[in-house]
Amino acid sequence: MGEIYSTLNQFNPLRLTLARELRGFQKKELAEKLDVTPSAITQFEGGGVRPNKETLVKLSWALGVPINFFKHKANDIKPIPTDICHFRSLRSSSQQERRRVLAAGTLLVELVQFLEEHVEFPSEDVSEIAVRTHPQKLGEIEKFAVKVREQWKLGKGPIKNMVDLLESHGVLIFIIPGHSARL
Repeated sequence: MGEIYSTLNQFNPLRLTLARELRGFQKKELAEKLDVTPSAITQFEGGGVRPNKETLVKLSWALGVPINFFKHKANDIKPIPTDICHFRSLRSSSQQERRRVLAAGTLLVELVQFLEEHVEFPSEDVSEIAVRTHPQKLGEIEKFAVKVREQWKLGKGPIKNMVDLLESHGVLIFIIPGHSARL
């Protein structure tokens, strides 16, 4: 019972939004599961109102997360913004589907931050190249690819195993299940 009261006192509305989007629910759908109004969900997510203990328990069950998931954490991260991501086709995937994947990505960032406190990963050396170059157009992207090949001493032939190559340069690879191939 202490966990519920602790979470109520430290309720983080952004984590509710994150959990809802991760499960692919619209506010109306979640409201129906909890037997509250969609405006109540909006108020919870906006931080204007905190859920009571019964609603908090229902949120936990409906979203499949532990009650303390909704608690402010010292290293709380911000959701990944849509504008820094690339999706194959914006027209063929729903905004809800994109938000679901971004929510999963946000939780993966949180997981990696936790793991970095306990595990020594290889140093990542992709961002430095990308930040300096930041390719936008097709010609710039091709020049960037050549630059990366040169810096990593890859030669001009095919790359045998792209995942192994990226992991050897400190990139963590994750598969986010449950989305369509068109995304």
